[in-house]
Amino acid sequence: MVRTTAAGTSAGPVVLGVGEPFRGDDGAGPEVVRRLRGRVPSTVRLIERVATPTDLIDRWDGAPLAVLVDAGRSGAPAGSVRRLDLAELAAAPSGGSTSSHGLSVRDAVELGRCLGRLPERFALFLIEVARTGTGQGLSPQVEEGVEEAARRIARELESALAPRSPGV
Repeated sequence: MVRTTAAGTSAGPVVLGVGEPFRGDDGAGPEVVRRLRGRVPSTVRLIERVATPTDLIDRWDGAPLAVLVDAGRSGAPAGSVRRLDLAELAAAPSGGSTSSHGLSVRDAVELGRCLGRLPERFALFLIEVARTGTGQGLSPQVEEGVEEAARRIARELESALAPRSPGV
């Protein structure tokens, strides 16, 4: 399903990478989005790097599906990939898995909810980091997690975009 926003722009599914590629494993989100190029239909908007929570809201506004990809720490093994929907994100303990950015993705979702600007469907893929110091490049564990996340997101988008039979 492709909708049109009030501004008249196409509002198909969007995948948003959150993170800073110059901070080691924090660049996992943008890297996943890079790896999706050529693996998903052209109706999917791929945005490698989102700078602020308000930018997230602007980018997912009107989308039938928004997929965010971010790096975080929750105590799981490095490279682990966890998928959360809106309900799971809201129920997650605030002191647990968090973003390395000023406002968390959870804060952006809450702000979007207050503004009435949430996508119809939402998924957050978190990749557990090993290191976030300065410098480019992902640790080997996070490199594996990035590829796993890209595969899972591609499958989810394929399913979301599959034509539905009437009455199903």
